[in-house]
Amino acid sequence: MATFLTTTDSSAAIERVIRDAEELSNMDKVRKQYPRAYLRWTTEEDALFLEMVDKGMARLAISDVLQRQPSAIASRHAKLRE
Repeated sequence: MATFLTTTDSSAAIERVIRDAEELSNMDKVRKQYPRAYLRWTTEEDALFLEMVDKGMARLAISDVLQRQPSAIASRHAKLRE
């Protein structure tokens, strides 16, 4: 049985493709400055992160070392200190 898309369905699909392409483009831009952005955190990164936090390092310094966005550092801190 054939399934046909309406004009509305087609427009929505096209908008999703465009939005996904824009998100990938933005991700590439962020990864130029923060190469580990959007990647899963490793156990080793978590241990290093907690060590740096315990030593009182600033969020931006931790961000530079771990190559992640400052917002990711803040989010990870909240998650690991729950």
